[in-house]
Amino acid sequence: MKKILFISMVFLLLLALTISFLFVRQFPKHELATFTASVGNPDDCKVGGSVKFLGVGSALWWYFNLPGVTESFLAEGNSFLSSGFQALICKKDQAGYEENHRRIKRLINHALKHGEDINHVGEKGFTMLHGAIIQSDVKLAEFLLANGANPSTLSDKDAVWYGVTYSRLDAEHFIKALRENNWPVDDEMVSLIMR
Repeated sequence: MKKILFISMVFLLLLALTISFLFVRQFPKHELATFTASVGNPDDCKVGGSVKFLGVGSALWWYFNLPGVTESFLAEGNSFLSSGFQALICKKDQAGYEENHRRIKRLINHALKHGEDINHVGEKGFTMLHGAIIQSDVKLAEFLLANGANPSTLSDKDAVWYGVTYSRLDAEHFIKALRENNWPVDDEMVSLIMR
């Protein structure tokens, strides 16, 4: 009886892993990390994240904790920090903000644990600190600064946000340029960066 139970459990485990593998393979890895960090989509920010998306995002997180998966993801030229930038979708006043923020912090911690540079300039041409500034997310900016983010790190020469080029700007000059282009960066963020 114990042998049958053991064989059944092994079979179910292998079946679950196979189904998970097939599910995961339908996403490009960058999208998968972004999805894992995000609440799901902007509509979920308004309602605090649907149980479906939150559950799938949490269930997928184990994938990056499997031996070799994170290393493979990074070796292919991907970045968890770029994924985190893509996942900055919830505004501070939205119901899904806290969950989105928690997942982004988890993604950043995972990236740092595996040797990524917190000042990594991602494919959009910005660092995570630039992303926090764009969102006027002081809480995230404080977290990034506490973990070594350097406000002097420059955006990429091809960095564009909403059709405006923000080439080679550190955090202070980035804030000034955003404000000149009527992008809402609140005063609390300005005082945090300008210290």
